[in-house]
Amino acid sequence: MKKHVKHLLGWLAVWCTLMVLPVQYGNAQSAPAGSAKLAQEEGDEGKGCCAYTLQFINLYEAKYIKKIRVTAMCDTRICCADPDEWAQAGNSSEFVEWFPADSTAVPYGNAIDNEFLIYLSSTTSPYFLQVEWFDMDDNIVCRHNIEISCDGPFKEEDEDWTQYTSKTPLNDDRLFVFAVREDEEDEDACEDFLKAGFCLIDYSITCSGIDNYLVSLDAPDGFELYQWAIVSGPETPSISSNQHTSVLLTLPGTYVISMLANHLDTGESCATETEVVIPGFSPGFTTARVPNPCSQTIRFTPNGAFDPSSVAGVTWQCVGVPGFPSYCSYGGSVDYTFTVEGTYIVTMTIMDNFGCAHSTDPIPVVVSFDCHAAAEVDKYYLCAGCEGQANIQVLFNNTSTGGTCPLTFTWDFGDGTPTVTTNETQLSVPHTYSVPNCAATNNYSVTITMTDSSPDPCTSTAVVPLVIAPCRPDVTWKVCPTGKVCFTASVPGKWTFPSTLQHVSGNLDEDTEVCMKACTEGSFPFTFEGFCNTGGRCIISRTLIVDELVCCAKNDAQREHYEFSGGGTDYRMKYKMVQRNFLIYHRIRLKTKLKKHKNLWGIGYWKGTKADQIEAHCVGTVYKSDSECTCVLPHDVNDGVVKYNKKKAKKNIAIGEPYRSRLNSIMSTHRVIKAGQDIIKYLYLGVDCDESCQ
Repeated sequence: MKKHVKHLLGWLAVWCTLMVLPVQYGNAQSAPAGSAKLAQEEGDEGKGCCAYTLQFINLYEAKYIKKIRVTAMCDTRICCADPDEWAQAGNSSEFVEWFPADSTAVPYGNAIDNEFLIYLSSTTSPYFLQVEWFDMDDNIVCRHNIEISCDGPFKEEDEDWTQYTSKTPLNDDRLFVFAVREDEEDEDACEDFLKAGFCLIDYSITCSGIDNYLVSLDAPDGFELYQWAIVSGPETPSISSNQHTSVLLTLPGTYVISMLANHLDTGESCATETEVVIPGFSPGFTTARVPNPCSQTIRFTPNGAFDPSSVAGVTWQCVGVPGFPSYCSYGGSVDYTFTVEGTYIVTMTIMDNFGCAHSTDPIPVVVSFDCHAAAEVDKYYLCAGCEGQANIQVLFNNTSTGGTCPLTFTWDFGDGTPTVTTNETQLSVPHTYSVPNCAATNNYSVTITMTDSSPDPCTSTAVVPLVIAPCRPDVTWKVCPTGKVCFTASVPGKWTFPSTLQHVSGNLDEDTEVCMKACTEGSFPFTFEGFCNTGGRCIISRTLIVDELVCCAKNDAQREHYEFSGGGTDYRMKYKMVQRNFLIYHRIRLKTKLKKHKNLWGIGYWKGTKADQIEAHCVGTVYKSDSECTCVLPHDVNDGVVKYNKKKAKKNIAIGEPYRSRLNSIMSTHRVIKAGQDIIKYLYLGVDCDESCQ
């Protein structure tokens, strides 16, 4: 294997060295003599990115090829690449891999009908590419080399582009590739692809000691000078000027880190920012008795994380207490039942997502077995509209703790009725009040007295205020175009919706705000049981009406082609409209391209050709989100381009904020005039909903 690699590298070195010599490679010739010298004299290489379309031919009649890799050789660099309808992977400046987006096999039986664009740059001429074909087992089964200049003496549409491809010892006659110069694409360079995600900062955070965080920063490939800076934050240490660098941050807060990268030869640049959040902690915990009579169970609840989402977990240690719970999630708690009174030393530690530990000092917790009488008003039902005398049943919860069983509880309900006695087995106690006017406020004082059965009996008394008054919950809601409905109640409560509505967010058992999703138009009855702070409850019934649903999409695309004939030549008009949401803007891309049918060794393929007139235009409406709904605030779009004696018409429309289209709310018009034919086609977006019901 090593011998084979050494031989291949040596062969490639000879190939790069002999790049201007008129040597025959297999069945293909080198670039025309003098073309490299011409490009060097004119200084075109290295100043920008030259565009090429790669034509792939797969003559197999079965699913044999999995993917195709294109590698930049010698000093050639890939500025960017566009796989059109295929998927793309790889290191952007060194190589790209292309494969069908649905992960099926590469199309077979003829030339592959897809527009593979690649933009190249180098400090010398010509460019060198290596193309490798992979079978379904990821084995390389064929290899070709391409040598082509940015500004050679090409004969436009009549050029035999196959002459710039050479075969290698690893050859397969049923596979072939050649590059076609696409000078009209140069004007776009790589701007679109850089905006689409190339100029981004990758970072990771790791713990570097208590409250110290090492932020590792990675900039995109393809540049030479990198400058980093902390634009804002609690502290602003300097960052070294490397593509892969790091900075140590010790203060919690939000940091804005900027990066500026430049390429000296091409003049390309990349400037971007990212936010890095360093978590903050002031660890602590609270204790409370669990309301279980005759039990000394203490509940420990952690606190002290400024951002709970940054917590990985919480660990506990209680000195000298075997079996004490050792772990809980943040937002949870641990319970422990003590069997001996005394003072216990407890330490809590918050573990964050980055590996740092934040511990409390050892905290003393006093455990006593004294009895403590306590009760609360659970609920009663009374709605607005009640008048005159009424009997209202109130349910109380006995929340007493401690003591030695059996226990005795004496209840004085404060309304002049006889007292009631219960024990530790009855923790829910009902009582019916006869109120003279249920529409008014009625106040009572309820007294609970607790007595245990220890040798020296413990007695404890608690007074519970009771207010009986109508509960008046109110519910409002807003229906979004997509069918999302957000409900708001004036008090916490329990929501009950029909199964035809999909739950989106909020706790249906207690929250004041919840969101549901209507998957169809129609009427949807629901109920809300409001929980007023007096303990009063009221159940109200309402009906949600959804009379219109729209599809909203932020990322979708439509691509079509149309074939026609004129003057004895077959033509193919390819046209597409694509919309994409990025961090701070929305982009619509339009493209119309004309190709004509050609034959290579009896194999037909489509190659770009000039139209008399070619057009791409978009008109319609996209929508921005408000505080609750997506796809509601309209923005009109009306833009396009018309070109003459060109192969393509391309237009990028960037809108300064994230927008979305509704179903068919934006339409593109694509027009080609060629060989006496006037072809007009239309596309519509908004057909791929990203909030569909599951």
